[in-house]
Amino acid sequence: EHGGPATNVLVLPYSHRLTPAGERGLTAAVRERFGAASTLQLQPPATYGDAAPALPAAPRERPRHLVVLFSLAATPEAETHTAFVRTLAAAGALEVWLDSSRFSAQLAPGARAARLAEREALWRESLGTTPLRVWPLEGSDGTH
Repeated sequence: EHGGPATNVLVLPYSHRLTPAGERGLTAAVRERFGAASTLQLQPPATYGDAAPALPAAPRERPRHLVVLFSLAATPEAETHTAFVRTLAAAGALEVWLDSSRFSAQLAPGARAARLAEREALWRESLGTTPLRVWPLEGSDGTH
């Protein structure tokens, strides 16, 4: 489990709406990554092409970590996805998470692993050194 003070995790989906199962998976993923005492603040999804929004003030009593959530089904674009992340990275600690649920479900079982790895590599190339995690958020418990 993650040590230290409880973390407030602000999740900003980009052109990606979570199902109720996806929200449960996101909660489980946040707890796995940041500890059971972490709190999730799920923001309304940004629309494709939107500029990065102003973020709510961080609570003083807890550290905050920003997660930008994309669907792995999206092909990363420098002028939209990468620019969105770069703008938000100026606000502090940031990770990009990719929800692999829908993309994975569309793939034939024999091709799934290779296609997931290929898409993840595209995102890693696009985002450079930005921390990146892939989560199947609509899985049974959100863990990988």
